[in-house]
Amino acid sequence: MIARLASARPNMRRRHRARNLDRRYRIAPHLTTRGNCDSGPTHSRLAHLWSKLQFHLSMLHNETLHGLFELQSCGPSIVRIKHVATGLFVAIGKNGKVYTTKNGRKNDTMLVQELLPNGFTVFRSTRTHGTRKNSIFLALKKNGATKNAFKTSLSHKSSHFTVMLCTGNGGELAGNSLVC
Repeated sequence: MIARLASARPNMRRRHRARNLDRRYRIAPHLTTRGNCDSGPTHSRLAHLWSKLQFHLSMLHNETLHGLFELQSCGPSIVRIKHVATGLFVAIGKNGKVYTTKNGRKNDTMLVQELLPNGFTVFRSTRTHGTRKNSIFLALKKNGATKNAFKTSLSHKSSHFTVMLCTGNGGELAGNSLVC
């Protein structure tokens, strides 16, 4: 009986130590929500998104993607992609469909921007941010159309983008489209 109590103590010490570590590294509740843009973006930049498959991500007036975009920062590595001319946001739905919406406060519009070692950037939905294996990405097909996000992977070329930031005055209206 004495031997059993002595062997139980180290386990209790480990549990107690683990509980103290949890308390020490607990994140403040207001910082746990990723992508909270209720008060507006903290930073925004105008950019063109160039796919590794040699297509520009763009948005036409019939709500298909084409043109100059504004990357709005909503938290650590969380962005919203807004089309400058139409004011529509790029969103990824529950079914993996890429669509556009005027409501920028939707959870579907929040994307995690991640820079890869090869220099390209991927945009991952915040719905699956914690699980890298099951992540869904913004991607383009070989013909330039948007790809279903559930059929993409981090290793697919279709999900790799180069973000070309605009410098200077941030964009001028030239004809019918905005140009950097």
